[in-house]
Amino acid sequence: MNTDWSILAEPFVWSGAITALITAVVCAYFGVYVILKRIVFVSVALAEVAGLGVACGMFFGVNHQLAAVSFTFLAAFLFWLYFSTGHALKESLVGYVYCVAAAAAIILLAMNPMARARGVDIVSGNFLYAQRPEIIVLALISAAVITIQLLFAKEFIAVSFDRDFARICGTNSRFWEFILYFSLGLTISASMRLSGLVYVFGSLLIPAWAGLLLGRGTIQIFLIAVCFAAFNTLLGFALALVWDTPPAPTMVVFYGISLLLLTSLKAGVIRLTRAGA
Repeated sequence: MNTDWSILAEPFVWSGAITALITAVVCAYFGVYVILKRIVFVSVALAEVAGLGVACGMFFGVNHQLAAVSFTFLAAFLFWLYFSTGHALKESLVGYVYCVAAAAAIILLAMNPMARARGVDIVSGNFLYAQRPEIIVLALISAAVITIQLLFAKEFIAVSFDRDFARICGTNSRFWEFILYFSLGLTISASMRLSGLVYVFGSLLIPAWAGLLLGRGTIQIFLIAVCFAAFNTLLGFALALVWDTPPAPTMVVFYGISLLLLTSLKAGVIRLTRAGA
């Protein structure tokens, strides 16, 4: 255990913390849509495809972020095409993409000594390797996709709750679903290189679950999810450095503990309320 808190003042630590925080907030926001549309496993498959893009980029000597975005865009388009047309094999397609992408990424990274030297880990990530250009790219992409989501929140929420009803009301469901899939894929691909599969998937699922558990309206759900992700990320990141544990898994564990505490607290409040009535 490293009990020297002075490590928190190191520049590379702050770079890692900023990267983790940006990823947490954006993924938590998109996670609400992921749960509402019941595409949790699609998000996992997209994360694996992004990891494959990173591995291919490093193996062939091209920009890994560009490769991740390209791979993820193609996968997001394929998922959107199958899901929007009600294809019978859509769940099988998700499983196929996940397995093949995961296996191929592992093989490429194992064949590339440079990936190990640079601390590339598509499973747990490594925030402490974050460089300023990578953080800037992540911040710009995150700002762009969140701006689009906020400007057209009505359409995205409509197709997430009930795409058929949204279509009847005049919303172009297929178009807005494509934008949603593409935005989700772009977010995952931008953060995958440094954040890793475990943290990206955890940030997509658990904070949004907390928001849906405690929120009583759409705005509350999104705010709770984002605040939940930010709080646990900062706390988990700091303690991971002190305890000398991997940052991403530590933060995800804090996600899980916090969600259990909130669930228990809500259940206790409900019991007390019923008993008082």
